[in-house]
Amino acid sequence: MTNFFLTIFSGWLALVVGEQLKEKLHGMLLYAPAINYVYPYFERQFAKLPQNLQQKILDGDQHFMSMQSMGNALMKRDFAEDSRKFEVNLKEAVDITSPVRILHGLKDEEVPFQQSIQLCQAIKSEDVDVIFRKNGPHQLEQPIDIEIFLNTLDRMLKDHPA
Repeated sequence: MTNFFLTIFSGWLALVVGEQLKEKLHGMLLYAPAINYVYPYFERQFAKLPQNLQQKILDGDQHFMSMQSMGNALMKRDFAEDSRKFEVNLKEAVDITSPVRILHGLKDEEVPFQQSIQLCQAIKSEDVDVIFRKNGPHQLEQPIDIEIFLNTLDRMLKDHPA
């Protein structure tokens, strides 16, 4: 396998993979990384459901929730519980030594922007930048947001060719 960059929109999965393949990792660009998001999200949404739906989920059924900001979200208990095996402890060093760029909106209602600061501090690499968009929501999908993403990726590829 050749060296590679991770530009995954799931920062949590990128970190898990990045730590496992760190010798081959050449750089990482994360978009509002939702670290350890699945289980707490499941618990919050589960608590809002009527008791009959809660029982179905506890019995192993799945439930789809329609979310305005993210479309349909699957609620399945065993999936949420399995996600805990891959949680990243931000109080310990995250063993990634390649360059990392994190983009995050300060108006993100899904993932607190403070988590990106914690992640920046936890990553071992000295080459980590966090870029905040003052009016940016979780998706960061406005043309200027996409331009910042593409410019950041372009700069990383030029500065650290694989």
